[in-house]
Amino acid sequence: MLTLSRMGAVMIPPVTAFYNQPKTLAEVIDHLLYRVLDQFGIESPAAIRWNGLRTDRQHASRRRTPLEVRSYEADQSGAQPIL
Repeated sequence: MLTLSRMGAVMIPPVTAFYNQPKTLAEVIDHLLYRVLDQFGIESPAAIRWNGLRTDRQHASRRRTPLEVRSYEADQSGAQPIL
């Protein structure tokens, strides 16, 4: 692989990604195929790109500390938090 890499080859290991939370084996395979197509510059309208981690608002069940709550409220109002 090192020799091929030095010659300019790109290795695309068939590693599954679970950040997109696939529900079926077909979704796992599709995601891998979208990654391969992406290496060739081929866009797929069915491909969904990852946009980062979900916000705390999407994790409503997670308990937040008082400091996190004050910080969030300050961000929303534009005011500085009072610690």
